[in-house]
Amino acid sequence: MAQRIIILKRADQKVKQVYAYLLENWNQKVADEFYEKFEKVIHIISLQPEIGRASAKRPDIRRKLVTKHNCLYYRIKDDSIIIINMLDTRRDPVKNPYE
Repeated sequence: MAQRIIILKRADQKVKQVYAYLLENWNQKVADEFYEKFEKVIHIISLQPEIGRASAKRPDIRRKLVTKHNCLYYRIKDDSIIIINMLDTRRDPVKNPYE
């Protein structure tokens, strides 16, 4: 049974920023492919919440790659999955609050 997904405002804004960047600097097809991958990961997480790797700093937070450059962070709470944030995998790992 799929769990309910809650996407926090911060995560939603990050997805929109990446989509807008891809649309402006690449093309519609690349932007749409990114969004399809994002939706697919959300669907997989809703069916198998434990699939993401637990964070080293915060074990209650899990991560799942959307693309090789974007990683989704989420928390499982009761019967819901809360999408917390999406970060660029190329950023300095020391500055990542979850890893």
